[in-house]
Amino acid sequence: PEELRSLVDIQKGYLLRTDDIQTSVKRLYSLGRFSSVSVFAKRRQGTVLLTFQLTPLQHIEQISFSGLDHVNHKELVKALPVSQNDEFNSKTLPETEAQLLKHLHRVGYPDATVQALRSPGKSYNRVRIRVEIEENAPARIHTISFQGAARLSPEHLSGFIQSRDGGILNKQALAQDH
Repeated sequence: PEELRSLVDIQKGYLLRTDDIQTSVKRLYSLGRFSSVSVFAKRRQGTVLLTFQLTPLQHIEQISFSGLDHVNHKELVKALPVSQNDEFNSKTLPETEAQLLKHLHRVGYPDATVQALRSPGKSYNRVRIRVEIEENAPARIHTISFQGAARLSPEHLSGFIQSRDGGILNKQALAQDH
């Protein structure tokens, strides 16, 4: 498009300078419409053919989950490092997987697996993220016991904590019990 061509201050037939290429790349980035701007040069009969490769910014249109049976959906959404309309980039999927795995381990699912997948959205600059989760068996609390010279019975003390015998070992709840 002519709008973009006007930002590239390199004229056909003139001496090619690295500074001109860098200035053109900065101008294209300054539009805020591209996640990457690359320049490729190819020698052709004593001249150089420049190709500017522009990757448009993409934003997250939707985030969905599959495979959830026991994990709280709202808490999982809070654990996401991104949300709808955020910019999508090369780090989005691996960061999403890492943060959700960390959350799942914290709430008692140490063997959970997470795979974040990208698919096209309704327009060229929109993407959808689908997160496939396999919870697997949770870590469970076998027994809770109280030690020391307690003035209250174990049954009474149990009323003050969230964790329960046979319950899922939720590290967040355990920290509040402490």
